[in-house]
Amino acid sequence: MSHLSEQDRCRIENLLNAGLSPLAIARKEKRAHSTIVREVRKHRKENEIDRRRRKNFCSRRKDCRKTDLCKVRPGNCPGYCSQCKMFECGKMCPEYHEDSCPKLERAPFVCNGCRELSRCQKRKYLYTAASAQREYREVLHDCRKGIDVSTGEIRQYNELIKPGVRNGQSLHHIMVSHKDVFQKCEKTLYNYFNSKLFTLARGEMPRICMRKPRTVEKIRHKVDPKYREGRRLEDYKRYMEVHPELTTVQMDSVIGKVGGKVLLTLQFECGMMLAWLRDTNNSQSVIDYFDMLERKFGLERFRRMFPIILTDNGSEFSNPAAIETSPFSGETRTKVFFCDPNASWQKGSIENNHTNLRRILTKGCSFDKLNQDDVNLIISHLNSYIRERYDNTPAALRFCSIFGDDCLVLLNLVLIPADQVILDPKLIEGKI
Repeated sequence: MSHLSEQDRCRIENLLNAGLSPLAIARKEKRAHSTIVREVRKHRKENEIDRRRRKNFCSRRKDCRKTDLCKVRPGNCPGYCSQCKMFECGKMCPEYHEDSCPKLERAPFVCNGCRELSRCQKRKYLYTAASAQREYREVLHDCRKGIDVSTGEIRQYNELIKPGVRNGQSLHHIMVSHKDVFQKCEKTLYNYFNSKLFTLARGEMPRICMRKPRTVEKIRHKVDPKYREGRRLEDYKRYMEVHPELTTVQMDSVIGKVGGKVLLTLQFECGMMLAWLRDTNNSQSVIDYFDMLERKFGLERFRRMFPIILTDNGSEFSNPAAIETSPFSGETRTKVFFCDPNASWQKGSIENNHTNLRRILTKGCSFDKLNQDDVNLIISHLNSYIRERYDNTPAALRFCSIFGDDCLVLLNLVLIPADQVILDPKLIEGKI
């Protein structure tokens, strides 16, 4: 049964005033007898008018001659305590005995519908629908306020969240890493944070501050259109319709200081990202990296890993034929396609993962002091980062399960324990 509505309570009040018992009301309203009894007993109220008129309900008040019970003015009290309107005898007199109505101890538990109501000198209780509805709404509101967590639980959560966040870990990463501790949903933990239950400043929580508005800049594209013939997004879609079993690897560049070292990044559908540090942002450096990967993995595994590559229109990708063709055998090893101009969202997975990469390599920083070992360390932490969209499994583990357990060794990467993942510039302190 649903909760009693205001209309239900009005009908209960009217039926009580008509003299019906709770059992008769329950049958008429098609409710459980216990529901009506609890409703009446819980929300009945003492008659305030009668209470203000008479403060003493003792059965012995007419014959009582006690004075000075309150000890406020010993020997100087002008009258008897039974006639005093400043206090209730029941609080101080040991002989106080209230002359209560026996009808209040059994059904209907209220004075509604009583024929003696206007003449009765005893304490009275009434059920009113307006008062009952108001109390119901207050209880409903109060039970949904506050937090359903103890101080000890908050302390335990804080001890795990604080060091994790300062290592660049997201709240989701921390919660999945400690499933047995966090018995709340992620939204609830963010509400706790907004309620200032954790000892963390707002700026320390990743992505919780408001983002700045985007600035739209005019982008120059240096790709010769002839390189894109047969490799445009429309061609990519047609190719995928013919080969739906193939996966797509997204490719992009991450620039530090203009004119300095540049990263080449590759994003697999399993969430794995690879990065290669290049001294110059030219097409030959991209080709060299793919040649190196073919030497490491062999042509057959390379084809499994890179069946399709989707990239943007940067000048460093202006020689797709060299990327597609093996220099060792002359065979085709992959297929390269280009997104539409000014449409980075068409390769959204790698762009989203760049936001995590930028938490370590902040925008505008120089990569000139970095070496490939530093980049491998960064990528190891990034690929050990737990994300919900990848089934809460580190991308490195998913990658190895698809392409082989030796992949991390061949790529000079390692799996970082969840509690030790750092997505913060301090990971390579002094290098940027």
